[in-house]
Amino acid sequence: MYTKINDKGARDKLKGSDSKLELIHYKGAKYVIKTFQKHDYDKTDLITRKNRELYYSDKLRELSLPAMTYYDFNWLNDNQLCMSFLDDLKIFSEQMTYDDFFKLANLKKFIIRNTKRKNTQLVTKNGSINKPIQSYFDLLRESLSDLSIETKYIELGYQILNQIEVKTEYLTLLHSDFHCGNIGLVDNSILIFDPGNCMYLYGHKFHDITRQLMYFPEGIIFSEEKAYYAFQGYLDNISEFVKDSEFMNFCYIQSLILTGNPFVKRNQEITTELFSRLAKN
Repeated sequence: MYTKINDKGARDKLKGSDSKLELIHYKGAKYVIKTFQKHDYDKTDLITRKNRELYYSDKLRELSLPAMTYYDFNWLNDNQLCMSFLDDLKIFSEQMTYDDFFKLANLKKFIIRNTKRKNTQLVTKNGSINKPIQSYFDLLRESLSDLSIETKYIELGYQILNQIEVKTEYLTLLHSDFHCGNIGLVDNSILIFDPGNCMYLYGHKFHDITRQLMYFPEGIIFSEEKAYYAFQGYLDNISEFVKDSEFMNFCYIQSLILTGNPFVKRNQEITTELFSRLAKN
């Protein structure tokens, strides 16, 4: 049927996913099989995750944006996806130029403006869309309650969420795990892939862009000039959002979820920069 490839250099490109990734050779071409791992999910949830990823790539394609191409070979399991192996794919964080990050922010703004919906949604087992059992904001509350952090920070998170007004015009297509490790460059085009485990296809427009922002301390050293200007490139192109008080609220929520504390040292450069920009407006 197919043969597995034991190319170390190629396998290294597949590291970093919580799903099982296998490099294979099939009918003269290289592919990657992605198997969604069970963990705390039942079979239905695994199929939902698969459908969610297919749905996300289809939506990007509808917007004429680069998207991962999937192949539905009949020998794949229900919880498996197959995609082309992109040998020239460069993970975005390895590039880190001001222009690239400016372009990334512009791409995300384009997605936000062109994928608005009136309600959050789920992908069901057969790939159709149903109304969710719980709201997207309930999901964020659950994320806070699952954290092993000081009670005062969890309470702060709840207070912030209660301050956020749920506006229908704010609901847009979510990636939900939007960070540099899930973004690549192919022929100078940005390719967004591997949408997160969040079952909600639509949520607050600030979710993804603030998640990316609060991920900057991960693997980026601010003392390096190149990294600093990459960070500035992203901020410069989302400056219109920084004026919105709910943008800062979402920064705090993401910081809590990712670090357990919005005031830890690694986030100080980000929050200081954001507050200084707010003060200028």
